[in-house]
Amino acid sequence: MTTRHSLWLLALSPVIWSLHFTAAYITAAIWCAKFPGTDLLKVRHLTAIYTVIALGIVTLQIFLGYRKHRSSTTHAHHKDSLEGRERFLGLTQLLISSLSFLAITYNAYAVYVFRSCE
Repeated sequence: MTTRHSLWLLALSPVIWSLHFTAAYITAAIWCAKFPGTDLLKVRHLTAIYTVIALGIVTLQIFLGYRKHRSSTTHAHHKDSLEGRERFLGLTQLLISSLSFLAITYNAYAVYVFRSCE
């Protein structure tokens, strides 16, 4: 994989997190605006679907970053070579995707804390 494509993969996990965040909170806001004082059971189900999809994509990103980072054990991160840059981008993708995984999990947890729209 070339470096140009790798840079786009770095941004994918945070974008997935932001889409999950937006979808979960817009779903809850619309539900509470239309049905004030009701239970959030359907919102929780929709958020669970959003979460499974988002975590699946981010988990794939984590796997790809790990595989890219471990693809060549002979080149160090600090060496100025194509393999070294690819390994560094793989590590960066792994870490950013892991942080996005935690953010998505934390975001989904917020919907389960509240029981109703009140």
